[in-house]
Amino acid sequence: MQTSGLPTRTPTPFANGGGKNTIPVASQISVTPGAASYTDGFPPLTRTPISAGGVPPFGLDFNGILNAITTAVRWSNAGGQYTYDTAFSTSVGGYPKGAMLARTGFDGFWVSSVENNTANPDTGGAGWNALSAQGWDYATGGGAANAYIATYSPAILALKDGLTLTSTAVAVNTGASTFSPNGLTAKPIVSLAQATLIGGELVVNGRFTVKYSANLDAWVLISATGGNAMAGRLINVQVFGAVGTFSYTPTAGTRSIVVEAQGGGASAGGVAAPATGQAAVSGGGSSGAYGKSYYQISALSVPVLVTVGAGGAAPTAGANAGISGGTTSFGSYLAAPGGGASVGCASQAAPIVSANGGSNPGPVGANIVGSPGQAGQNGVMISANSGYSGSGGSSVYGAGGNSRASANPGNPGAGYGGGGSGALQAAGGAALAGGAGTQGIVIIWEYA
Repeated sequence: MQTSGLPTRTPTPFANGGGKNTIPVASQISVTPGAASYTDGFPPLTRTPISAGGVPPFGLDFNGILNAITTAVRWSNAGGQYTYDTAFSTSVGGYPKGAMLARTGFDGFWVSSVENNTANPDTGGAGWNALSAQGWDYATGGGAANAYIATYSPAILALKDGLTLTSTAVAVNTGASTFSPNGLTAKPIVSLAQATLIGGELVVNGRFTVKYSANLDAWVLISATGGNAMAGRLINVQVFGAVGTFSYTPTAGTRSIVVEAQGGGASAGGVAAPATGQAAVSGGGSSGAYGKSYYQISALSVPVLVTVGAGGAAPTAGANAGISGGTTSFGSYLAAPGGGASVGCASQAAPIVSANGGSNPGPVGANIVGSPGQAGQNGVMISANSGYSGSGGSSVYGAGGNSRASANPGNPGAGYGGGGSGALQAAGGAALAGGAGTQGIVIIWEYA
């Protein structure tokens, strides 16, 4: 058979608006002569010559039979499924293995895993696997505390590639709900050491991701791959490369994202005009923190507010402290603080060691990788005319300003999140400013 042989669909049942009999199941031989039933069909009397006492079949019976058949055909043509029916199950001796029934709320399906299945899946009956109407596999064994992934789930395939698993069930932040073993020869789904909770989703060994659905009272499989739960076709990259606050809306078709957030770099402190026989030097500003995270769109409240932190501006010339970099954030999910500024340096006798801006506490919420900003170098003067200023700290996406070895203001950072370098001035020179830091950036990689 080929698809070109697709038959015409039945939009209207036969005799839909005409007269028809409702065909009974029980025999009508002793009730109404010549009447049809599902037990006898048309009885022998309708096949007996009229001259011999026979009765012709009723046209309304024909209409009734064809109406019942074509009503069922139309339902199937429309993609409709039937729910579990106790009487029907009993009459056919139970549903066969592979039979698919709709859930009572028509929000998903049940698939029988055994032959002659008379159990009611909607009340926790055994021998049924669940399939979500959204196209995801899930299963429930009569309540969240008995949640099982169905045996046909792709997640089970991922468990058969040599992973070492234990029998520990994992309690997740869903009240009393737990994610339990699947019952396949005592092979459990996860152990505490193998799972991490990310945005309400359980990422297991980086292989598949499930999320508890309160509506379905079950664990829903979000993604399953042979080796990486973050795998998926890259469909777009959104870049927020200007300072300010923006709204992120996922591109149509996006199911998961990887977010990179770089905090703004700090500026370095300036130096005063040194007196005779003295000098002034400052350390470098620190770079901003960096964080990288993975999220399922279903776990986010969209649109998400994105803030890109500014770089610390160069301070006024003189012994003035630098300015810290601004925090870059992705809603309340991920925050990358800006770099720390270094202090200014007054005129003083050598040797001088001026402190850098220090490192920040690091990102908050990074679930892939995170790093605090790099501290700039200290500024050093060995004598009134010999030394170097501190270079700025470098970030993942930017370089720190270069150190000064002669009388000059600080160098600004480069790229995104770099710290500015300190200034250096020898005896008799003018006051100078430290170098400025550079702004942060947010990059969002979108996957189908």
